[in-house]
Amino acid sequence: MRWNDYILTKGTNQCNQFWEEYLAAGNRDIFYILGIGFDPRTTDGISTIYSLGGNGKRDALLLRYYQSDDEKSQPSDKRVQQHEDEVKSLLTKADGTFSIKPLVVRSGEDRSIASIRAYEIVDDINTIKEYSDVVVDISAMPRAIFMPLLNKLLALIDDFNVASQAKINLHVIVSENFKLDNKIEDDGKEQSAEFIHGLGIQNTANTQDFKEVWVAVLGEKQMDQFSKIKSSINPVSTCIVLPFPSNNLRRGDDLMVYYKDGLLNDDDFDVKNIIYGDEQNPFQVYRLIKKTIDRYFESFQLLGGCKVVVSALSSKLLTIGAFLAIFEAKGLESIQKLRVGIKHVESISHKFDEDSAKQEGVLTMNELFHLWIAGDPYFPND
Repeated sequence: MRWNDYILTKGTNQCNQFWEEYLAAGNRDIFYILGIGFDPRTTDGISTIYSLGGNGKRDALLLRYYQSDDEKSQPSDKRVQQHEDEVKSLLTKADGTFSIKPLVVRSGEDRSIASIRAYEIVDDINTIKEYSDVVVDISAMPRAIFMPLLNKLLALIDDFNVASQAKINLHVIVSENFKLDNKIEDDGKEQSAEFIHGLGIQNTANTQDFKEVWVAVLGEKQMDQFSKIKSSINPVSTCIVLPFPSNNLRRGDDLMVYYKDGLLNDDDFDVKNIIYGDEQNPFQVYRLIKKTIDRYFESFQLLGGCKVVVSALSSKLLTIGAFLAIFEAKGLESIQKLRVGIKHVESISHKFDEDSAKQEGVLTMNELFHLWIAGDPYFPND
């Protein structure tokens, strides 16, 4: 497996230590991509890394999200503007440069085009080849943005690293806080479930009679999304991924209670199909999902084949695990790459009670996580 051996840094203190040592070890030219949103975790990662000094470029690409072209001319949400100003000030102190890329995530027909627009964020390898390190901070980046963005970056960087002596390192940063996630509510959702652009099932006409398998990584307050995805497919078998171990040891049990009507009343689900994944280790979740995909393809081979749909309804950290499993499966020289995909229901907007979060001390519980997913560590013979 590609990420059988991996580099994962858990917790803010460990992330500080890693980046301090990494930046001190040599010249590092960094291109930092982050979403500028209302989420209080927006600046956690860049303020940590770009305050540690070191030699090399410190540049950034800031993504701003708009529902329509008309929204660009309207006053910004004060929290979004505050985060943008903080990043600009930080980059000035670090002698870095920045550019702002506006992303209109809804079409004129009021359909989500977020995952399509995400492919336009980085045009080609020329955008990043002068940097030693590309950091994608997904703390304030929707799933429909960061999954296609990482999909494109991994493909570009893989091709470059194989052909070049110099290597580009690809890192993912996320500030996690599941209690804060519970304070953010989806306010309006897409009417239907769609495959993430570039990560869909291909050759659907020739596989329409194939049995479908659904692997769902479950999270809080996602029943509507869960129902829409399930109604868009016809799974003969449903596997769920529950967080365990987790900070809240009852979290998996609570999720089973929450989703019980959508699971236990259908023949496609069996309790033997529960997968337990460490809520703080996306690489473990990646391995578990990839092995599940392999097992189903082998089992259904005698019946003509199957299709596997993966959905990430949980934290961004676990979503990365699901993405890595699909990325690897779609890169294989086999039929798997045509018959696996990630299906998603995009949220149109969100509600966030910041005052309540402050009063309960939730904002102090943010923890940084760092994943190194491409570059020097994966070329041990160089």
